[in-house]
Amino acid sequence: MFPKAAANELALESNEGIAEYTGVKIGLQTSQERIRYAVRDLSAYSEVPSLVRSFAYATGPAYGLLLDQADPNWLRSFRANQLGSRFDQRLGAALHLPPPEVSQLQAREAEYDVGGKLRAHETDREHQKRALVAEFRARLVDGTGLTMPLSKPSFQFKPQTLVPLDEIGTVYPTMTLKDFRGTLTVESGGVLMRKQPNVAAVSSVGFDPATLRGQGFILILNPGWVIRPSTRKGDLVIANAGDANPSR
Repeated sequence: MFPKAAANELALESNEGIAEYTGVKIGLQTSQERIRYAVRDLSAYSEVPSLVRSFAYATGPAYGLLLDQADPNWLRSFRANQLGSRFDQRLGAALHLPPPEVSQLQAREAEYDVGGKLRAHETDREHQKRALVAEFRARLVDGTGLTMPLSKPSFQFKPQTLVPLDEIGTVYPTMTLKDFRGTLTVESGGVLMRKQPNVAAVSSVGFDPATLRGQGFILILNPGWVIRPSTRKGDLVIANAGDANPSR
């Protein structure tokens, strides 16, 4: 139903999913312990506010353990072609299952969601999500902002809280971001990691250039970098102190 999602799912499974599975496989001694851990992960993640960039932490161990049973040599084929097939496709092939049909979705919904409680919960969560997206869009896209161009960033964040903004990028409600320009610590209000251009953007409303503090964040600049006006009125950008062009 969402062709572009397949490549993103595959990449995350091959990165975080396989890492999580490996930790379970090595860290727990018996198959019973591993299965309990995988089931706990799946149960816990059914309650998180967002699966953006985080679902594979839960599904990785479950798919990996099922593949261990269905195809004991699956890791060899994974190493040879990590981006060849998603985990569900690998498992389906190992068990010789037919591809899922969209026409079966309503029947499965009735089986797994007796009384429609899950549907009601997801509908309510979708309404909350849309309100949050509108809030972040008004704050970080339509409103004035402070941007940090990114070169080789490293960051810490909570993967269960991310909010996608269509093709613009992803909002991280909290984050510690480091680049050679400086360190941005966001405790509230969010930071938008844009796809194009590759920048991090926070709201410039209430930003104090003297203390480098804004609403919910603090910035520490490395030597040689300053805050300058950007191209849009009210926008700010981190720029090289010796460069008159704020776009660099």
